[in-house]
Amino acid sequence: MKTFTTTSFTESTTHNDLDSQLPLDEDLMASIQQRDAAALETLMQRYRRLLESAIMRTVNDDAGAEDVVQECFLEVWRHADHYSPLKGRPLAWLMTLGKRRAIDHLRRSMSYCRAKDRMEEAIQQTETFTMDSAAECEQADLGRVLGEHLTLLPDAQKQVIE
Repeated sequence: MKTFTTTSFTESTTHNDLDSQLPLDEDLMASIQQRDAAALETLMQRYRRLLESAIMRTVNDDAGAEDVVQECFLEVWRHADHYSPLKGRPLAWLMTLGKRRAIDHLRRSMSYCRAKDRMEEAIQQTETFTMDSAAECEQADLGRVLGEHLTLLPDAQKQVIE
């Protein structure tokens, strides 16, 4: 099993030398499938910003995009065995995961907003019902008290009021 570490390079190192020293994405995925955490870290450093900017186009929320990126790399770690080099490159698989997780995040957010709206509407209806019930109780109490006092009046005064 190969292990990957992040090394610093001097400025005199040419771009081609740098590229030849970096592990290929396919090698990183093979190492991740063997549970090499350093390979996952290298993959994250390589594609985190790209993935986050792609997710940001769907989510439109910095915190939400960061959460989705974390979900994606967690899924890469947990389900690395689902990756097949015959089906495509690791970057394509990662971007597909990102797109799917971003849509899932959006759906959860919209579902939460709808549930919140329904709850607020139910609370408002309950408050209206409670206020109406309170007014009805007050009217009934007032009618009962007035009825009791009406019986105490002489007949001539009762006739005037009725």
